[in-house]
Amino acid sequence: ASDPALLANLAALPEQSQTIVSAFRLVEHLPFEQVRELVQTCLRILKPGGLLILEAPNPENLVLGAAGYYAIPNRQPPVAPELLAFVPEYYGYARTKIVRRLDQLKLDDLKLDQQRFGDEQTLRLLDVLNGVSPAYAVIAQKSSEGMAQPPVIQAFAHDYGLQLDRKS
Repeated sequence: ASDPALLANLAALPEQSQTIVSAFRLVEHLPFEQVRELVQTCLRILKPGGLLILEAPNPENLVLGAAGYYAIPNRQPPVAPELLAFVPEYYGYARTKIVRRLDQLKLDDLKLDQQRFGDEQTLRLLDVLNGVSPAYAVIAQKSSEGMAQPPVIQAFAHDYGLQLDRKS
């Protein structure tokens, strides 16, 4: 289900009037063309150095992607983190960062606990399949050109969360 009123309200805001625009649990309900329009509109209304934060369910989490995601009606196909990060890059944001949520079991921590405490915990297949971060955010920063003191955003300096193709 799209929301043209939301996009119209954003489009009505003056240029360079916002420091941060965030959209949590929105992009999965918009057709991809409207996600692109949202990103473009936000670039226009953000002040130099401003941030756009888009949060979405993570299709890299195999349990979420296979079952849980589709339990909520009116969702569009899930958007891969790399694709959602590419959209602001394409439209001219200075930098983007994928931030995966950190609240899930870290498999290396479980292994370390077993060595340290001698636990006999068994690593289950579900731990592996569900261990990848269930949500992610893309943080995009507009160019800070023309600012006397560009903001320092620590999120761009670190990697967060678990993903399928990398150790934690």
